[in-house]
Amino acid sequence: MIVAAVLGFVVATSFWLAYFDFFPIRGERMLVERSGTERTALARDVYTYLHLPMVAGIVLFAFAMRTTLAHVDRKLGTIPALGLTCGPALYLFAYVALRVRVSHTVGRGRPLAAIACAMLFPVALFAPALVALALVTSVWVALQAYELIWWREARAQTRAQRLHPQLADQIHSGE
Repeated sequence: MIVAAVLGFVVATSFWLAYFDFFPIRGERMLVERSGTERTALARDVYTYLHLPMVAGIVLFAFAMRTTLAHVDRKLGTIPALGLTCGPALYLFAYVALRVRVSHTVGRGRPLAAIACAMLFPVALFAPALVALALVTSVWVALQAYELIWWREARAQTRAQRLHPQLADQIHSGE
């Protein structure tokens, strides 16, 4: 049960990291750069419609974690298995939709991780709950490692712009 709790904590932390690492900084910047109806439409889409499936994914995963913690050595039922695997997939697909709305790009890591989580559903039906949770956790850890390595420079630049906008612009332009 302790292992399951730690794995669940890792996934919950990954939900947080996937969202709060640097999206709020960029989201704020995109809203500042727009005005009028364009700003209103972006704020409506990003902070309401596209956040609803993210929250639903988190709730589904939390429900599945409750069942997983109670029955770590047993197979999960259909609904808990769906929540364990497709809750994170829904969260990630919603983030991909958010990215498409904002930047008109899809990316690689999150769509692949979402598909991988969804594909674990049949495994979650037949494997012990702890094994299914370990597989979902491994997808998240791989995604976070990929993003921390691949987006390292973009994160540093985004954070620098928030702290020192003029200095970050000079660094970006090579002055």
